[in-house]
Amino acid sequence: MSALTPQRLTVSLRLDAGHATGIDVRSSRRSPVQAWTFGATPDEATLRVGRAFSLCREAQRAACALALQASGAEPEGTAGTSRRSRIVFGELLREHACNLWLAWPGHAGEDQEPELVRLLHLHADAPEAAMPALRDGLARTVLGMDPAEWLALDTVGLTTWCAHGTTPTARRFGRWIGNGTPASAPEMLPPVAKWSRGIALAMAAAMNADPGFGALPEWRGQPMATGALARVRAHPLLRAWQDGAGYDAAAHMLARLVELAQASCSDLPPDASIAQAWPTASGCGLAAVETSRGVLVHWLRLDRGRVADYRIVAPTEWNFHPRGLLRQALVEGRDTTPPEARTQRWLLALDPCVDCDVEVAHA
Repeated sequence: MSALTPQRLTVSLRLDAGHATGIDVRSSRRSPVQAWTFGATPDEATLRVGRAFSLCREAQRAACALALQASGAEPEGTAGTSRRSRIVFGELLREHACNLWLAWPGHAGEDQEPELVRLLHLHADAPEAAMPALRDGLARTVLGMDPAEWLALDTVGLTTWCAHGTTPTARRFGRWIGNGTPASAPEMLPPVAKWSRGIALAMAAAMNADPGFGALPEWRGQPMATGALARVRAHPLLRAWQDGAGYDAAAHMLARLVELAQASCSDLPPDASIAQAWPTASGCGLAAVETSRGVLVHWLRLDRGRVADYRIVAPTEWNFHPRGLLRQALVEGRDTTPPEARTQRWLLALDPCVDCDVEVAHA
């Protein structure tokens, strides 16, 4: 995520007779945000955080500005809440599009489909202007039907859509369906729309108490998953998918497509479902912002008008917790796909914001 320091994840699989029996996840990610921002004024902190991140840059900027405002500061030159939320939501949709139509075809050795990615980039500052064209593009090249019609499919309709494969996207889902499921549904971090002040205070206390929380975050004593699936898991299409295939890697891909289809058919979501912030103590503020990969959290403390502490928990740290979703999917899950290929699917589905290496050790 940082543009300044190369950082990587390493996933190490232990195999026995072709089955994954163990997994280790190691990260070289070390956020120097405390060093970057210590002693900075609110304006300086906003500028430094805005320059530091290459992926999810708008979400990082928004989280910084909101946390500062919640702490009592008013940094100059920050966008209004509604405009900021629109820009962050537009970035979320672009990341979904890159994952579905650039990364996934690349993973499958197929031609990439950049049309909708370009469209969403063209309207980065006003994503609402892209929605009519997004709806048309989804209907023509992705879904093979109007997004509203697709969103209304039942289990039989979804299975038929995958089986007939009238578009490249449908064919990719068709190839992934029915390969197995993790042993149980993953524990999900509440999406930002469901955060309360109580959740914010508990999260701030955990971040403040443990300097290592950002690297190994847990909620209520457990690792959590976050992302599009946490936001739309109750949608009938996701329920239909899970009835047949469970909480597999493709469910996370499908959740992204559901969010894109929903956006193309309706007004942009309320600001509070994209970003929220709370004062958590005197001079302290916490912000939670939705990204394509999940919830991004910034917490900071001001002392005499300058940053005295600043901490971040990124979605990748939730999704790649060594005891979290990836272990559940690869070690505890039941799947007919070879472990190495299954690992690559899950890396694509969870989309870490840094490069990732896979190591395999055979018993």
